[in-house]
Amino acid sequence: MCLVILDRHQDRFLFVRGNANSTLTAEEINLNALKDISWIHLTSFIGESPFEAQRVLLSRLQPSVKVSLDPGEIYAKKGLKEIGPLVKRSDILFLTERELGLLTHEDLRLGIKSLMEAGPPVLVCKRGSQGSHVFTEQGDFAVPAEQVEVVDNTGAGDVYNAGFLAGIILGRSLEESSLFATKIAAKSVTGYGRECYPTKEDLKGFFGRVEVLSQ
Repeated sequence: MCLVILDRHQDRFLFVRGNANSTLTAEEINLNALKDISWIHLTSFIGESPFEAQRVLLSRLQPSVKVSLDPGEIYAKKGLKEIGPLVKRSDILFLTERELGLLTHEDLRLGIKSLMEAGPPVLVCKRGSQGSHVFTEQGDFAVPAEQVEVVDNTGAGDVYNAGFLAGIILGRSLEESSLFATKIAAKSVTGYGRECYPTKEDLKGFFGRVEVLSQ
């Protein structure tokens, strides 16, 4: 349960109560149902039990399964030593500049270096109105944000993640995936709640691939 409060500057305050999410255990996860998956995306829980369940889950996944992780501030505050197993198993790590600082206690460049040495070959730093920056072992590039009137920025980071992963799963480049993610994240903040969240038409319009929508 999450209560979202917007102030007059369209910033937000989140009051979260985990409820059933905080009681998840590794034993409750049906690993057989995950045996044929190609990708899994993880984000943070409030309680320790689901955090441990995630660590167990990743240790049991087939090596061929790709993993993306958005630790959020909850996991970032745990520090790199504690969430290291999740970071190490990740193929793509999403986080904000603030979360990077909380996680590594270093500035942007040194923090990025520490995290990439820990495992993930792709790291995406989301910087809000400043856009995003994608880092890989081969180099890095920045993507500017689209200028829109912000009504509600709740969920924009998750929408960005979804757009980026959609591009990757469709076999598109990191550059094209990040551009699509930027586009739909910008769209998402122009309405309250899910009013302006992306649709299949956004995916079709950007990538021009109708046949993938049924997969």
